[in-house]
Amino acid sequence: MRKKFTLILLALVVVFASCQLSADWQSDLDRLLRTSDENEREELLVSILETDPPVDAVISFIKNLRFPERPGGQLIKNMNMCIDSVERPWVLYVPEQYDPNLPTPMIVILHGMVGRKNIIDDPVKYAEEHPILEHIAREAGWLALFPFGQEGATWWDEVGMANIRDLVRTVKSEYNVDDNRVHLAGFSDGASGAYGLAMLDPTDFAAFVCLNGDPGVPNEDGGLHTYASNLNNVSIYAGFTNQDQLYPTASMSPAVRLIQRAHADLKFQAFEGEHDLAAYGPQDFEQMLGFMNNNKRQILSEFNWETAEPEFGEFQWFAIDEISKGAPERWHTVLNTTMTDSSISVGFIPDYSYEGVGVKVESVTEGETLANSIGLQSGDIIIGGNTMKIEDMGDLEEFKSQLHRGGGAVLAIDRNSEKFTVYGILPPPERKPLFVYKKYSAMARIKHRGNGIAIEGSRVGAFTIKVDPELLDLDMRIVVRLNLKKYQDDYIEPNLRYILENFLENRDRKLLYVAEINVDV
Repeated sequence: MRKKFTLILLALVVVFASCQLSADWQSDLDRLLRTSDENEREELLVSILETDPPVDAVISFIKNLRFPERPGGQLIKNMNMCIDSVERPWVLYVPEQYDPNLPTPMIVILHGMVGRKNIIDDPVKYAEEHPILEHIAREAGWLALFPFGQEGATWWDEVGMANIRDLVRTVKSEYNVDDNRVHLAGFSDGASGAYGLAMLDPTDFAAFVCLNGDPGVPNEDGGLHTYASNLNNVSIYAGFTNQDQLYPTASMSPAVRLIQRAHADLKFQAFEGEHDLAAYGPQDFEQMLGFMNNNKRQILSEFNWETAEPEFGEFQWFAIDEISKGAPERWHTVLNTTMTDSSISVGFIPDYSYEGVGVKVESVTEGETLANSIGLQSGDIIIGGNTMKIEDMGDLEEFKSQLHRGGGAVLAIDRNSEKFTVYGILPPPERKPLFVYKKYSAMARIKHRGNGIAIEGSRVGAFTIKVDPELLDLDMRIVVRLNLKKYQDDYIEPNLRYILENFLENRDRKLLYVAEINVDV
């Protein structure tokens, strides 16, 4: 009897100890996912790994992560320390009906005129008055994230692009975001930036809404090697207006045809109007919302990816890590088109903080422009154009609508209280390729079937497969071939540290990779 009692007591102790260990690793994991302190993060990681909890239990914990209650129906301004050590604001709209127990869609909204010297004066006011907030986020009950950029932190440079990525992950760490329904929208420069991310780094996003933008800008202004072939993997709503002074529908039609040639899931809309989202947007916001609702992110089992830089070599669960030299495969052809640039731009960035009469020049842009032909300077105030007075931005836009490429224009300038007029000439229409490439690219065609991955590669020197247990059966051997040559035929064991570090980096509960396969060709 005593022996039986001892065995029962021992069993109870084991059960209690097991429960205590389970509670300990879960508590540590919860703290790990909420701390931003690097030292504490490493200590918690070590503690969890020493406990060695079941991988399935850890994945289940992450997938079912609980979020705190948050007040809804408000705009919240925050600051983010960017990778250039400059703090920049961002604004988050939390809908009234936000429920921390339910995954909520999110729309990321990129503003225009991102090359301005200073950040938009009142970020909260800007967000509050944005038509996409009013007609889409509020209407649908979505979270809305507003990053803010400037010269040196644009949507197509390292700082600005990292800022977008960081902010998406920050919101995901604090709110219950539906990972498969995060959309990216932009107007003007914001649309150009959205096109760039669709070609370079689209994994976070379900759909892209690009309004009055140019897919060539990240290449031309940012020097990024953007490839139209990558648009085959994304859904794009592209809108243009017929009287846009920068990107009118007719001038942008070759770019639209190129996107169609790339076999993107494209919804193209042409509107009557100028470069003014508030004027034409309300007539089509319902369609935009419907487009996004119909396009949840899909984890693809078959896709192509092209890159000239390993930094942008990753899409979903595949990455090109090295571009090799040599001739491309016959099927590897770069998609491009020729554009006729007939856009009307004076060639300067306005000082939006100026409240006087006229339009004040913050900075003059580089290149062949009207501003450079007349010697416009920072601090000048434009008070007239041809025969009309210019008292505000509206007048300036009306003046620009009278101009044409290759034609002349007279500007009335107030420079340090000295008023004078100058004559200049706009550059003629220019034919140029949409994308200019200075490096060789690598391209891969990836197909996943069962537990096998077959890759056709062109200039692929090294690559990585991120192992997703939703796609691959870990109880079976995983076979990887590149150009018919077998590089992997073995079982893959989940790596708990890899799982946790990958999630901390990406904050994506729908893409929980458990290991990776690295191949050096």
